Amino acid sequence: MSKILVLGDVMLDKYSYGTVQRLNPEWPNPLLSIESEEYRLWWSANVAANISSLNDGCDLLGLVGNDKHKDIFSRLCNNTNVKFHELVTKFPTITKQRFIENTYKQQLLRVDYEEYFSLSDDEVFSIIEIVKSNNYEYIVISDYDKWLISEKLIEELKNTLPLMPGIKALCQVLKHHNWYLAIASGGFVPFAERVKELINLDEVHAN
Repeated sequence: MSKILVLGDVMLDKYSYGTVQRLNPEWPNPLLSIESEEYRLWWSANVAANISSLNDGCDLLGLVGNDKHKDIFSRLCNNTNVKFHELVTKFPTITKQRFIENTYKQQLLRVDYEEYFSLSDDEVFSIIEIVKSNNYEYIVISDYDKWLISEKLIEELKNTLPLMPGIKALCQVLKHHNWYLAIASGGFVPFAERVKELINLDEVHAN
C-alpha cells in the first residue's frame, strides 16, 4: 500500500482523431471521420500517475459516476499502478472529449460530460474514513475547483493531521528557552493554522 494519497477532482480525457474531407450536407460544418481514439488520466489522476512513476505506486481518491467512463478510468489507474479509491455518485464521471483533425492537428470541438453538485455529509464522512484507515504519510490535495474539495471537507481533514512523534515536547523545550518558532509552508493556509494551534507556534506563513 502506498503511503501517498492524492485527494482531488478526477477527470478522464478522451481524444477522437480523424480527417475531414467534406462538409456536412445538413449544415455547413465539417464532417470528421474518426480514425482512432485514446483516453488519458487528467487533473488529480494525472498527478497521481506522475507520483506513481517516481514512487512505485500512489493512492487516489476521487468522485466518479456509475458509467462506462468510470470503468475506463479505473483501468487506466491500474495500468499506471495507481490504487483508486472510488466514490461513486449518481452523476457522470467527468469526461472531456476532444475531436481532433489529423492533418493540421486542430481541435474542432470539445464535449464535456459533467454536472454540478455538492458533497453530502455521508460522502464527506466516507472520504475521512478512507484517509484515517490508511495512515498516509503524505496527502496531496489537488483542487480543480469542482466539487470534492469543499470547506466542509477541509475542516474535517484538519482534525486528522498527524504530528511527528515528539514534536510537541520539542517545541515546549524550545519555547522554554525563548526560541521564536515559525513555519513557512507551501501548503494550504487552514492546515498551517491548525499546526500552529497544535504545537503552539509563534507564526506561520502559507500560500
